[in-house]
Amino acid sequence: MFFITHVEPVHPLKGKEALFFIREHAPEQGIFQSHCVVKEVPHFFYTRNLKEPEALQLLSQLKADQNLSNLLMWQNNYTTDPLPGRHRKVSLTAAGSKEDKVKLPSPFLCDGTGGKWQDAFKQNSPSKLLRWFYPPGMVLKFLHDIPCPEDIPHPLECSHHRELHGHASLDALVREDYVVLDLELEGWEKGEDSIFMVVYASPSRRLILHNFDFPETEQEYFDLVYYDTQPELGKLVTQLINQDDPLWVYGHNIMNFDQIKLRELTGRAYRPAVNSHYPVTKSVQGLGRVITKGRWTLDSYKYSQVYRNILANNTLETISDDFEKSIDYEQQARLVKEAKAGSRAAFEQLVHYCIEDGLATERLGEELKEFVARKVVYFRAHPDAACSSSKATISKGYWNRRHFVIKGNMESEFHDRRREADIRKRGKQPKGYSVDEVKQKYLEKEFQRGFFPEGHVIYFTPFLAGAKWLLQKPDREILEQARSLSGVEKFDLVQMVNAKLGYLYEGVSRILKEEEKRVRPAQAYNFTNFPAAFTSEAGAALHSFFSTHGLVYGRYFALEHFRAFLRTLSLTFHKTNLGLKKYGVINSGNYFHVLAERPDVQKLEEGDYGYYLGSGEVLSLSRGRFIAHLFQKEEAKVSMGIDKMVYQGISLKRGRKTNFEKRVLEETVRKIFAHEKFEAVKEYLNEEIETLVSGQCAPEEYLVVTKRRTYYKEQLEQTLRGAGVDPKLLGEYHQLRKNIGDRYSDETKKKLHQLIDSCADKFCYPYLVEEVLWNIEHPYPQHINLVYGEKELGLIPVEWGIPELEKYREKMDERFKDFYAVLRPKQGVLFGSIE
Repeated sequence: MFFITHVEPVHPLKGKEALFFIREHAPEQGIFQSHCVVKEVPHFFYTRNLKEPEALQLLSQLKADQNLSNLLMWQNNYTTDPLPGRHRKVSLTAAGSKEDKVKLPSPFLCDGTGGKWQDAFKQNSPSKLLRWFYPPGMVLKFLHDIPCPEDIPHPLECSHHRELHGHASLDALVREDYVVLDLELEGWEKGEDSIFMVVYASPSRRLILHNFDFPETEQEYFDLVYYDTQPELGKLVTQLINQDDPLWVYGHNIMNFDQIKLRELTGRAYRPAVNSHYPVTKSVQGLGRVITKGRWTLDSYKYSQVYRNILANNTLETISDDFEKSIDYEQQARLVKEAKAGSRAAFEQLVHYCIEDGLATERLGEELKEFVARKVVYFRAHPDAACSSSKATISKGYWNRRHFVIKGNMESEFHDRRREADIRKRGKQPKGYSVDEVKQKYLEKEFQRGFFPEGHVIYFTPFLAGAKWLLQKPDREILEQARSLSGVEKFDLVQMVNAKLGYLYEGVSRILKEEEKRVRPAQAYNFTNFPAAFTSEAGAALHSFFSTHGLVYGRYFALEHFRAFLRTLSLTFHKTNLGLKKYGVINSGNYFHVLAERPDVQKLEEGDYGYYLGSGEVLSLSRGRFIAHLFQKEEAKVSMGIDKMVYQGISLKRGRKTNFEKRVLEETVRKIFAHEKFEAVKEYLNEEIETLVSGQCAPEEYLVVTKRRTYYKEQLEQTLRGAGVDPKLLGEYHQLRKNIGDRYSDETKKKLHQLIDSCADKFCYPYLVEEVLWNIEHPYPQHINLVYGEKELGLIPVEWGIPELEKYREKMDERFKDFYAVLRPKQGVLFGSIE
């Protein structure tokens, strides 16, 4: 079997050549091999939807034009308007080279034919079109048997009973080989990055690559390999990857760190692609991550951040079972110096640390591979995107592709984007469209404060229950598997289906809101008061929306389905709220409800009303803020598992907190879940806070540690605002600021300089250049220590002044007020303060 892993144009602006990365998969013969194939693929151009007479006349004129004789043209006959008496709308398609866009007139959606919104959806992007025609996992009969776009059969995935024919199976993707990469750097805190050690692990070899002068060749079943220079390391890693030829590359934060460092420090020597004739070029790398063409990156950190972001953090120690780092970064820096000075013991400790990190990453990658592969099969998305993009983005990409392969253009999306952009331009964000917003509006929000010995955590999914007619075979298979799982794995899978259906709900919601404006302008749309009869415009829009995603078949008009969907959804909310009253709501957060009693799990999940994630002790602080002790073995110690609790609406360390807050918050939570007496916990809090506000704590306790670049980006905005610059300039900075991350392009740097130079006549200009700009471009040390100064100053660098203790008292009163409310004696009596 052969299947496509990536495809991209050989040249982004010219010609027809496309580069295909193809995987040969024959496990019976022990073959797991990658290939590169170049094939000419015509680039397609599309018009917007036209009335049929207009389209026929335009097609006749274009075919008679000798300047367009090299282009093939035809008519798309997809019917979008089911209402009788309406003109049938069609579109035209032209096939040629990418540079032909300048020849085609309007109404073709080409960059070269004018109009800001002419190609707003960027259909003209060669990379996007190729990805839509040739999704990852698409199976080929033979290595060079790559069909042209017009020869690709209408995808079966667009039928109501979608089969996976023509795509690699989940089992095939999971059985593919992998490699683990993990880098250790020195000098990072000064911006002088240098890789001193790399773990490289695959099924066939275990290696530690290092640049220390020690003769040892083996430790803990890993071979030790010496390298001299950074470019030599890049060549060595490239050679190893090409020899092992894995499909998967595992790493923890590998996208935003390890692969970028290999790219930056070794340049073209690092070619993780399958053929050195086609290295990863700068134009397709991006600044934020390296896309390894021909390989699939499984970033366990980014993946957990997107799909399992409910624990205290997403570090390797938290999301892995039974793993704890043997040294911290400060110890590592000290050991590197000692090893460079000749200490064999320091060297062996560094090697051990690197090995345990690599093995934990390997175990986690193997655990997550099936979940990532499911998203490849389910969404037709690259693992690189599935690991790093939001669920909403992946879902939208899936439906956009379905829309495209059915209609051949994206006109309705084009208009939606323009309307949304107009709303944003006026400073108004559309509200009430998202699944989360509707759940928050219609589900009960009762709240009880206290420490509960047992709470039952439910992820409610009323949209799954209300839209069963939309569930297809892959959806049902995933939900069935989810029922056999528990905890975070169950949550992971159910979110996939919920996000996919959420996109459909939001599309319907927009149409119905427009309908309400026509028939009942004064009344907002809601689930219990929907229109009994739709106008013809709304009926056509609903039919078009569903049919262009492959969800309406033949001449069947689906309005009754839409009405049934709304009635079922309304009934689902009603039943859910009745159940919530029956079982008692302790708290509800962004994702979960915590119930006082266990519901009928079988009925709940078989009806797709919600999914049961587990039970455990719950600290309910305020509405939407709670901590639940789930997903852990009974014998797990609280001291080891505090990060692995479920946190909703509260974070112990994230955000701008003083070192004091981070330490005391964590210790307070630990004491409560360790069943210490409430009075003792309250006394602990009183003593700690009084020590802080009396100025008796260690100096570092008063510090708020933040990224230097982040702080000075904020300073730039505050300075511009204080200087009274043109609001237009502030708007330009808001857009520019989004692009100034850990890495940013030369174009962004140029715009930043131009923006600051435009303030040359302002009194603040020297400060902007000498302090703000310098620290944005040279953010080393990477972190800056801040303290709370006088009220009007807020957070200031520690060297600017001493902490304002009264300000700290205000902050601590606010930070710990919910904890004090729980620790009141009456709360202890009511909810069983552990005596």
